[in-house]
Amino acid sequence: MKRLLALFACLFAFSAYAQDRIENFETKRVDIFKNGSAFFMLDGRLKLSKGEGIVRPVPECSFGTLWMAALDKNVQISEIRSTDLWDVKTRSAASVSEILKANLGKRIVWTRIGEAKQTAAGTLQDVLGTDDRLVAILKSGPDVVVLPVSSYYDQLAFAEGYQNLTKDSIRTKALTVLTTSSQGEAAIRLVYFRSGIGWTPAYRVELLDDKKAQIVLSATVVNDAQDIVNGQINLVVGYPHFLYANTQSPLSSSQSFYEFLQSLSGGEYRPYRSVTALGNQSMYLGAEEITVADYGNVAAVEGKAEEDLFFYDLKNVTLKKGERAQLSLFSAAVPYEHVFEVRLPNAMNESSYEPREKTPYEVWHSVKLENTTSVPWTTGSGFTVQNDKPLGQDILRYTAVKSSVNLKITQSPDIHVTDSEKEVDRKQDAHKKDGYYYDLVTVEGEITVHNYKEKDVVLTVSRPVTGKFLSGTPQPRVVPKTKIGAPVNPESEVTWDVPVKAGKELVLKYRYEAYLRH
Repeated sequence: MKRLLALFACLFAFSAYAQDRIENFETKRVDIFKNGSAFFMLDGRLKLSKGEGIVRPVPECSFGTLWMAALDKNVQISEIRSTDLWDVKTRSAASVSEILKANLGKRIVWTRIGEAKQTAAGTLQDVLGTDDRLVAILKSGPDVVVLPVSSYYDQLAFAEGYQNLTKDSIRTKALTVLTTSSQGEAAIRLVYFRSGIGWTPAYRVELLDDKKAQIVLSATVVNDAQDIVNGQINLVVGYPHFLYANTQSPLSSSQSFYEFLQSLSGGEYRPYRSVTALGNQSMYLGAEEITVADYGNVAAVEGKAEEDLFFYDLKNVTLKKGERAQLSLFSAAVPYEHVFEVRLPNAMNESSYEPREKTPYEVWHSVKLENTTSVPWTTGSGFTVQNDKPLGQDILRYTAVKSSVNLKITQSPDIHVTDSEKEVDRKQDAHKKDGYYYDLVTVEGEITVHNYKEKDVVLTVSRPVTGKFLSGTPQPRVVPKTKIGAPVNPESEVTWDVPVKAGKELVLKYRYEAYLRH
């Protein structure tokens, strides 16, 4: 005699029958986008009976994207119908109630252990309730005995041996395919767009010397959709426009027609385009000798452009549902230069002038990378190292071929930037608009830069200016901004690119005028 609890502990855990692959079809190509979606192409041999075949299960695809074509000559597909199929699956019983139900009609001996030991024996007729409140009905001679069963207090002995297998009825949505073929099978191609799989780019930028950097791109692919076995995957730079990407096809869902129409009305898709940055930036201090690994020793992946998208092609990839993979895409040595950047706020608006306190601004140390490769760089995380020591991490923005991008490393505490502005002239009631009077105020400003580093730097200083920019020393780049409506003051972006000697101070001067409302 064995305790029921002991029997229950020996059972295998329940496993679902979810199918991660479409029967008799193999993945030929998957175009994977960064927004968690992909376009699948599968080829297979469809078994036919009087021209009719079954494709199972139906992929979870977006409306309007599931298409099927015959690859054999003179074979046409006349109809695709979604239907429910029921299968009986046998598995190990996973609960007390399932064990008892699997042994209906067998003789058992029930014993409750306590202060007053109780025993009953008979043929198991029925089982009611759940494991929390389970009732077994025994036939003992002319009597019917109803027993509350507890796995903690009861023992059950199966005098005739027990069965630990149970059966489930599993519903699977399938496609019934009608063809014009008279053969026993036909070559079929199945394509569809679905969510649940995506990729995220990550760059490793190693500063080799003062002019060259090694940039390595890898892709982290997350597959929560379906199995890919020995297929070609294309990692896509760019975003597709699929209006009904979030609307499930009626062929793969059980929603009503009304529910389907509701989903269509709200089906516009706006892909999520940002990449989350892991912004923990630090400088590694140390001088120990280590062996430097060659992270750039990777085989470049071929790619090609199709209209506004770029595809990285990888062949013979196997990635099961639930798996993740990091795949190397390319490595290249590219020119770079160190860049220091600071952006100052605008102190002026239409109704007031608020000069800032004279405290240092944040100056960012970046590297300006030139894309001399043959492929565009998609937006992704950028991890900068030198001599195998981490310098920082930020977002590397999309960079077209033959263009450049600034990748932030860390803030530079050795460059101090302060500013001051003062009003030098005011003409009262110089302008009237919409019943308001405006004074014309002339402002002179100074931006002071202290370079406490032991080397020369080139600093980019930018500031938005509200008003008419008059002059600057040295002369900056002034780019007007477009504003909606008829503003009183124009807007512009003023930028200086100035060399600053090691240990020296530099003062930038400028002058502008703006209308201020009473």
